[in-house]
Amino acid sequence: MHIAFNNAGVDYPPAAIADTDIAEFDDLMTTNARGVFLGMKYEIPHLLKTGGVKTSMLDRVQRDWGVSEAQLVKPYPMQRVAQPEEIAQVVMWLASPAASYVSGMRFDIDGGGLG
Repeated sequence: MHIAFNNAGVDYPPAAIADTDIAEFDDLMTTNARGVFLGMKYEIPHLLKTGGVKTSMLDRVQRDWGVSEAQLVKPYPMQRVAQPEEIAQVVMWLASPAASYVSGMRFDIDGGGLG
């Protein structure tokens, strides 16, 4: 996983706090805040264990962790980091009419990571 899209949202008609229904407020917070939090809670560990993408963030990870690119890619069959364009091509395809019937799929763009 290289991309996480956390999109959640419900709303209710605007009301003063004193007039806000507690059940509606709880529903709004559960969906809008807790839903995104839970998605990120389980996405972030997966994002951290997939193959890297050649960006300034990867450069910073290498510097801060004191590891080489070769060390980072060693667990991955392709033995290299992805170029941003390789990720963008999949995202653009998914957003195009060519993928109009794609639903509920997971696309691993991770150099063959086995995690």
